[in-house]
Amino acid sequence: MLTLRIWLAGATAATLVVAAGFAFSWGLPFFAVVLAVLSVFAVVDMTWVLRRRGGPRSH
Repeated sequence: MLTLRIWLAGATAATLVVAAGFAFSWGLPFFAVVLAVLSVFAVVDMTWVLRRRGGPRSH
């Protein structure tokens, strides 16, 4: 089961990517880049949580 932190990180990343697209389309490239960088942090946090809770794989 996915934890609340994973859901929040995923929703935050998706929201920030959409907001960056809107900012770029409105002619605000600086804010688009800032939002895109923040979305990368959210994705890194999500992958870190998923990797940490996965544990060692035993195939």
